[in-house]
Amino acid sequence: MNDQQGSPTYAPHLAQAIVTMAQRIAMEPDNPDLFRTFHLAGAGTTTWWGLAREIMAVAASLGGKSVPVDPIGTAEYPTPAKRPANSVLDCSHIQAIYGIRLPPWQDGVRRCVERLLA
Repeated sequence: MNDQQGSPTYAPHLAQAIVTMAQRIAMEPDNPDLFRTFHLAGAGTTTWWGLAREIMAVAASLGGKSVPVDPIGTAEYPTPAKRPANSVLDCSHIQAIYGIRLPPWQDGVRRCVERLLA
């Protein structure tokens, strides 16, 4: 969909952040600032269409298959689940407390496609 904004997140980036958090909690188990709800996502934003285009572009650049991706609106792809038009998360709190900022979402796409094509 070309009308839903989000921040794609590569699972290994997220896993490394969780390890970093766990290590800090182990060193400061009595620090209440470390025990809150945090948002964490790849840096930057895109639409589902932008994500699909990036996947195809990276695949093509690595010699993989690529197909054209046409933009559509949410109304053209009805699903039972209602999705917000903007699901971008504010990750400033985790950056302030833990110093964690994930790489741009495009980096995660590249790494994922590289692994898939390897």
